[in-house]
Amino acid sequence: DMVVEGIPVVAATLTTHFKRMLPLQRVVEVEAHMVSRKDRRVTVHARLFDGETTYATAEGVFVVISESMGRTLDAAAAARNVAESPSDS
Repeated sequence: DMVVEGIPVVAATLTTHFKRMLPLQRVVEVEAHMVSRKDRRVTVHARLFDGETTYATAEGVFVVISESMGRTLDAAAAARNVAESPSDS
């Protein structure tokens, strides 16, 4: 499920700005927060960082969906995952 602060959403746009190369085998943190909500549009800002070093920033615009639409999308994704799984035969 895609949820922003408890609100079911789907992504409309996601823009990522890569600032620095991320070293291999580095543990980093991601923080994100909702910066605005207008009608059904939710805007979120995020960053990937390690201490003072920011490796990437992002802005996402999401559209609020109904819980029933969320369940429909979840069921479709589950069916797709089953169909794409290698068979045991």
